Amino acid sequence: MSKTALVVVDVQKFFIEPAIANLPAKIKDWVKKAKYDEIVFTKFINTINSNFYAHGWDKCMDSPDTDIHPDLATLSAEMPVFEKSGFSAFRAEGLMDYLKRKNITDVHLCGTDTDACVLASAYDAFELGFKVKVLEELCASRNGSDYHEMGLNIMRRNLGFMDTNKKQ
Repeated sequence: MSKTALVVVDVQKFFIEPAIANLPAKIKDWVKKAKYDEIVFTKFINTINSNFYAHGWDKCMDSPDTDIHPDLATLSAEMPVFEKSGFSAFRAEGLMDYLKRKNITDVHLCGTDTDACVLASAYDAFELGFKVKVLEELCASRNGSDYHEMGLNIMRRNLGFMDTNKKQ
């Protein structure tokens, strides 16, 4: 029997810019009506040991930048939150062990940025053997809709059989 987890990728204060300000509320509404076996959150924390920092990017290192967006803070407080210092959710310490322990076979992805962290997470989830579904309307890129669409197109091309959900 398949079990599904929703993985909410990096919906934190730093990444929610005015152009995508409605994303956290959309995810919150979705979570209220959707049925998942598990819901987990990831948050990106740039550490002095990360490649981002090594290449001169010193943002998103601590609160408030790393805090889950206020629209989702209460919800995330009730669910596991996994910290990562790279693109993919599946490189967050403890996430894979958690999903294995819960016998998760399918993952639904949403969050920021479609062209970066969601994309990397989709690839890793596929390579780790999960059935992957990207909730397109619950993803966004702070670089704009063109980057969001490019990320989706790359996933469609390379994971062409990947199930996406455009209409919710």
